[in-house]
Amino acid sequence: MKKKEFDVGGQNILNSMAPYVCVLLLLSGCVGEKEAAQEGKYGGTLVWGSIGDAKVLNPLLVSDSASSDIVGLVYDSLIEIDSHTLEPKPKMAERWEISEDGLTYTFYLRKGIKFHDGKELTARDVKFTFDTFKDPRTNAPNQADVQNLREVEVVNNYTVRFHLAKADCSFLLVTGMGILPSHLFAGIDVNTAPFNVKPVGSGPFKFKEWIPDDKIVVTAFDEYYRGRPYLDRIIYKVVPDNTVLTEQLFTGEVDVTGIEFDQVARFKAAQHISVYEYDTLAYGYMGYNLNHEFFRDPKVRGAILHAVDKKNIIDEVFLGFGREANVPMAPISWAFNPNIKTPAHDVELAKKLLAEAGLKDENRNGIIDKNGRDFSFTLMTNKGNKQREKIAVIIQDRLKKVGIDVRVQYLEWPTFVDKVSSKNFDAIILGWSLGVDPDASSIWHSEKAKDFNFISYHNPAVNKILDEALVVHGCRKEDRKALYRDFQEEVAKDNPYLFLYYTKAVVGVNKKFDSDTGIFGTPIGILWNVDRWYIKR
Repeated sequence: MKKKEFDVGGQNILNSMAPYVCVLLLLSGCVGEKEAAQEGKYGGTLVWGSIGDAKVLNPLLVSDSASSDIVGLVYDSLIEIDSHTLEPKPKMAERWEISEDGLTYTFYLRKGIKFHDGKELTARDVKFTFDTFKDPRTNAPNQADVQNLREVEVVNNYTVRFHLAKADCSFLLVTGMGILPSHLFAGIDVNTAPFNVKPVGSGPFKFKEWIPDDKIVVTAFDEYYRGRPYLDRIIYKVVPDNTVLTEQLFTGEVDVTGIEFDQVARFKAAQHISVYEYDTLAYGYMGYNLNHEFFRDPKVRGAILHAVDKKNIIDEVFLGFGREANVPMAPISWAFNPNIKTPAHDVELAKKLLAEAGLKDENRNGIIDKNGRDFSFTLMTNKGNKQREKIAVIIQDRLKKVGIDVRVQYLEWPTFVDKVSSKNFDAIILGWSLGVDPDASSIWHSEKAKDFNFISYHNPAVNKILDEALVVHGCRKEDRKALYRDFQEEVAKDNPYLFLYYTKAVVGVNKKFDSDTGIFGTPIGILWNVDRWYIKR
């Protein structure tokens, strides 16, 4: 899907026949000096720390980052994103062709790719995956991504053709979806399939076990078409508290994870940890349930925007690693609108707007009310995320100053996600991790978004802009940029979220690890090449 992390690939053009012959003979035991050196890199375990557990391990059904982390290890896709240019490159597909009218995409698959059960991956699996993706019975939160897909055609075992109803500027990135094994899913409900918790993919690592709220273990796939990963296994360790998780990185119980901002200097001084800072395609926000009797009023949302001091949040919580957010797009996106600024922090103006909305403290209890009902709501976020917990308390304090009573509730990640997905909340603090393409239909298009429009947002003007931006003639970036800037302005006027922050990722990696292709952070993450990571000998 458009927000999925892809690995580096493509064909290599060799300079002489000698290395070409050796590449062919490797299949039957041709081992040169380079291969002998690589032999010493195999083995060992990487422990990847996370504060949240996965919910489902099916690429069609994933809606949260923890699930996406594992799906990215177990499943593979037709294309990938270049870690330097952020442009699509071939992966399981050797190449692709796009018709002049933009309505037909033809992919030519590599031969000999295997699923983890030994079955060969063919064009039929690709067709099955995308047919299932666009099936309205599939609970796919990103289903808007295939809104313009009309038909998937199997030309032969290794050629698949996508036919679109309309040219779609984001469709190439949609083909980054992990491919399902059709022989295992055929005839069963994809929403409840046993393989959603015991996945069988074609990626570099095979699923081994999942102990809920404890760990997920994957092991190297010996027959991976790009070569067996160096690591024997990866343990995805769940530690539901950022502070504890950061400390486990320092003690060596975890090998890679995010670092609490107040601990960055300590880790930079450590001899055994490398610290990586990089920008991400993400933002944090407080989302309102727009069915709530108070939050549906735009004056109330505007008042909260003035009542909350976002600069104070950035200074107190992010300690120089963040900046104020104003729109549903990350600053490093080519479509970002830099002209929308944060309105002034103005408590008196906030009180004035609330009064205009009919909210006054009629019963003299310190809480504003309307029609006999106090303006009191519950603000939820995920337990253990110290930044979000701190932000919730700051918002609680700022809104108290304008007469709004906020009850803060911290929930374990799976419970929190369930509450959000079922729209069972008043307000939430959460974040979006976005894709390289700026299309946001899965979140903001009220007629096409599914689970991701959990705030029940509806704006026909936004729908129209998002539709137009997908079908721009020739997909000219400048023309699309103008439309996406209009989209951001429309959303900013509505204030359906209180946009809070953009933040850098700060990740620590134990220095015992290295990689053939380097270890560095990019907008698509730091573990984009983990199949080439190894333990130094």
